[in-house]
Amino acid sequence: MSLYRDTVAVCRMIKIEHSVFALPFAFTGAFLAQGPGPGWSIPSWRIMVPLTIAMIAVRSFAMAYNRLADLDIDRLNPRTQGRPLVTGELSVDFTKRFLFFCALVFTTACAAMNGTCLLLSPVALLWSAFYSHTKRFTPLCHFVLGSVLGLSPVAGWLAVRPRTWATRRCCCSAASPSGWPGSTSFTPARTQPSTKARGSNHCPRTRACPGPCSPPP
Repeated sequence: MSLYRDTVAVCRMIKIEHSVFALPFAFTGAFLAQGPGPGWSIPSWRIMVPLTIAMIAVRSFAMAYNRLADLDIDRLNPRTQGRPLVTGELSVDFTKRFLFFCALVFTTACAAMNGTCLLLSPVALLWSAFYSHTKRFTPLCHFVLGSVLGLSPVAGWLAVRPRTWATRRCCCSAASPSGWPGSTSFTPARTQPSTKARGSNHCPRTRACPGPCSPPP
């Protein structure tokens, strides 16, 4: 398969267009760190461009890793049996190379912002991948996913002020994931039997309806 077709397939699998949902949180942190100034000061494009690239790269890394880690579950789940990795449209080897590429782009973008972001980049990558494994042993996995999103405003703040930590101004990092667990936990509720077969601990599998659920009207 050509590089172009593989790239299109992996972008479709990770829903690359949904990267835009994490950007407002990171931008909020950056604007809070910059603070008001004459005519409302805004962060430099030298910060905003690498920050945007880093957010897209780390989300792509996390999504691709999640699909790779959940391949055995996706094969049994009727909702996910059409995904490229399951159908064979996309190979495991290409997905691994894509993960390496995203990690490299993310690390490079962090280095372009400042040394603090570069030093913390491995932590961000590891934590974003950790969620994929938490669903194997805890029903609180969606809160871990929320905490990953909660790092976005912190990343935005550190991109602007790497030597200054302001807990009060970065309190949005605790608020941003508050609605995420509920919104993400409903999806697996529709296909509980397949996730239960592989020992998944999504909240719907352990706390919600006993059978497959349907979205509310």
